[in-house]
This record gives sequence, C-alpha cells and structure tokens, in this order.
Amino acid sequence: MNNALTVQKVIQDPLDNLRHFLGVKTEVVAEDARRIGQLLLLETSSVHRSERALEKKLGEIIEATEILRSVQDAFPWFKVLLLEVLRNRVQRPHGSKRALADFTEDDARKAGRAFANALIANVTAVAAVDEWAMTYPTLGQLEQR
Repeated sequence: MNNALTVQKVIQDPLDNLRHFLGVKTEVVAEDARRIGQLLLLETSSVHRSERALEKKLGEIIEATEILRSVQDAFPWFKVLLLEVLRNRVQRPHGSKRALADFTEDDARKAGRAFANALIANVTAVAAVDEWAMTYPTLGQLEQR
C-alpha cells in the first residue's frame, strides 16, 4: 500500500511542479529546454500510437507552456516541427538552408522527420542535436533567439 501511494505521490509532485514552472516561465536556458523535452515526452507517451491524439495533446501542452506558446506564436510551423520529432520516424533527411523568417511548415515537417536519423547516427543526444542544427541552420537561429 505504501509503495502504491507514496511512490506515485513522489513521482507526481515533481511533474506537477515542472508543469507549473514551465507554464509561467518566459525565458529559457539550456536546463529549461531539457525539462521541456522531458515534459513533452512524458505527457505524450500515453497517446503516441494515435496520430490525432498526439497532435491534440501537443497542442494542449503548447497552449499551457508559456515558452512553447510564444515560439508557436512567432513561428506558426513550430508545432509541425515538434509533432514530427515526437513521432520519431526514421526518414531520409532533406537539408534546408532557408533563413528563420523563410522557414515553412513543409521545411519544419522535413526537419522534424530528420531528427530520428540524427539520434541514430550519434552517440549522444547533444551530438545529435548539433548535427540536426547543422543540417537545418534555421534551428540554430531559433535556438539563438
């Protein structure tokens, strides 16, 4: 009984705190980005098999997270990028040299689909993200903003 209740409470409290913290924070540092990634994976893991449910859940997370909402407002293709990253399908990467201001939903879809390849091809997640940003310089520009 203790394990069933206490362990669940210990796990749930930090997740609730993380949701609240990310919901109100307006500036992001590297550690926040990692936490946002963890939150996205945790929150979408139960709906991963359903395309429609995944897209709906991602929309809810973006709406509830100030940082993600502000990026989505500035770059309407952002949700498409995250959706393809979360789908985690191995696809042939198509690089893009478009500037941040010229990036389209189609570019975002291709970039998001290429992320799984970068994860497979690299030993660490940091190296994978670096390779991904080199293939899609717009992502590096987005990170700098």
